[in-house]
Amino acid sequence: MEISSIIEIDLADYGSEGKVVLAPPSLRKLAMTKNMLAKCTRSRQVDGQVIMDEARIGDSEIVQILQYVRTSPFPQTVEGVLDFTDKLDAVQFGNGMRFWEDVEKGAEKIEKGLVSPFADSQAQETPSSE
Repeated sequence: MEISSIIEIDLADYGSEGKVVLAPPSLRKLAMTKNMLAKCTRSRQVDGQVIMDEARIGDSEIVQILQYVRTSPFPQTVEGVLDFTDKLDAVQFGNGMRFWEDVEKGAEKIEKGLVSPFADSQAQETPSSE
């Protein structure tokens, strides 16, 4: 059995080279995601209670999708994604948003189990009865 819950996005479709590979997150990616999400909020303590001053919702949305990115030609950080989509937009405006929407759709398919976890295998040959 070969595991293949993988989606490859060809960057030629967005004016760049290479590919982005999406896959279910590993334990390391899950831990990194939690750490990055914690950095998306700013809080302080007042009278022994933690008060949230700032929540960077846009950043946290990107971080949650990044957990599905296995390989990419950009650093897997919020700034890395934004810099990369800016480069795609420099080729043709709209490429960056189209690319990220496709990454989001791929991550959602993996999360919902819509991508088969096993590669299609050849049907087993059965001997003829003749």
